[in-house]
Amino acid sequence: MSLRQILYAAAGMQAAPTYAEFLILTAPSTPNTALYRGGGDGNLVALPGLSGVTGNVLRASFSPGGVYLALACQSSPYIRWFKRNGNSFTALPAPATLPAGLGRCCKWSPDGQYLAVAHDTSPFITCYKRNGDTLVKLNNPATLPAGNSLDCAWAPNGIHLAVGGSVSPYMSWYKRNGDSLTKLANPAGVPTVSTTGYSWSPDGTCLAISISGGVALYSCSGDTLTKLANPASMLTGVNRSPAWSPDGTYLAVGSTTSPYLAVYKKEGTAFSRLADPAVLPPGTVYGVAWSPGGNQLITTSFTAGNAVSVYEFESGALGSSTTLPFAYGNCAAFGATSS
Repeated sequence: MSLRQILYAAAGMQAAPTYAEFLILTAPSTPNTALYRGGGDGNLVALPGLSGVTGNVLRASFSPGGVYLALACQSSPYIRWFKRNGNSFTALPAPATLPAGLGRCCKWSPDGQYLAVAHDTSPFITCYKRNGDTLVKLNNPATLPAGNSLDCAWAPNGIHLAVGGSVSPYMSWYKRNGDSLTKLANPAGVPTVSTTGYSWSPDGTCLAISISGGVALYSCSGDTLTKLANPASMLTGVNRSPAWSPDGTYLAVGSTTSPYLAVYKKEGTAFSRLADPAVLPPGTVYGVAWSPGGNQLITTSFTAGNAVSVYEFESGALGSSTTLPFAYGNCAAFGATSS
């Protein structure tokens, strides 16, 4: 059974949904990206590769609506972006002012107007405003992150931006007013180790941060973050790539140590860990992504061969899995469009 057939079967669908799903996988070496679109016959259709992309692609982000695709890259220009027309992705000019160093992560704001890039080298976070097919750099915030940034995430309101990395205090968060970012006070209980990944719940009330030894969770009310109790059972090793299910009920996170993947169910402010899948990912999980319908969970591992695992998710449990023949996966990202 093809991946796309699995996607449809898990959702109980016999035909293509009313929206189109796009999937990108990224890797450190050729082929460093793979693009797919769901076909009307239930198959996952491979699309032509992205032009001009070389070297290590660490992260990818689709804009809402799936029109724009951004890549965070290890080598200059550190950020690449593309515009979709049907099934074709055309490279757009790099911004006049590039990020200052290795691109670790890129995230579009919920309205698709702003792109944040977490990177090495000061200012550690670079934000752009999209003007048509042009990215214009915003002024740096007055207070910068403390050091190299490993990840960032916009809140669903498009106002708050969380970012962090490997230097104490390990996280910063900002409030956007127009085109300006102002640093907010860090919460009590800020992580005391490097932060590797950031993800806001779809309703914006909870921020999940992956760290060594688990996840740090915060409730958000206005401009205040409040530390929540840790889940009773967390993965050891360096946790990475936290990802919320589209309905905000489940939080998935990868790790460098077996079983490499944990999924938590959120009930109020408490998080309980689900049973591990029968078939574990093949190794360290670097990327985690939910399908737009929430019926599938994809993990990417830094393992030769079938590095991409696709799990069915139904009735609150991880079910059967299949793999994609993609080597050394850095990340997976879905995009959805009504066209």
